Amino acid sequence: MLPEIVRTVISRLAQTVRGDTKARRPPLFLGFEHCGLYPLRTNAKILVSWYRDTFGFELTEENASYFLSGAGAGRLEIMKNISGEAHVHIAIHVSDFEEAAAALRAKNVRMREPILQPDLKIVYLEDPDPEGNPVHLWWSVK
Repeated sequence: MLPEIVRTVISRLAQTVRGDTKARRPPLFLGFEHCGLYPLRTNAKILVSWYRDTFGFELTEENASYFLSGAGAGRLEIMKNISGEAHVHIAIHVSDFEEAAAALRAKNVRMREPILQPDLKIVYLEDPDPEGNPVHLWWSVK
């Protein structure tokens, strides 16, 4: 008779070999993808220069914003234009866009119309966080 620990290890190995995805599946909500800043007292280029010069972050320019990143996880997005009253927005990185949206709908969280591209999916929550900050889900191929 095999000890319990050996039976447990064999069982988990068998699940992995069979392709049991529960044993290997990443969490649905992975953490913060980025935080977006809307410059109010300066402009986007001044803010980007400050973060690059101060911390040595790498810069990627997109149509509506700049992304700054270092060696660690997460990025800082600096918006090129001010959008309404928001000063900050939060992007939550998800492993499965459709499942994450369904999980939030099951909690009665309302969402706006998603932005769906082959390598990027974004959807803003209809209501902001308790502090008034917009929040959106972020899934990408990268």
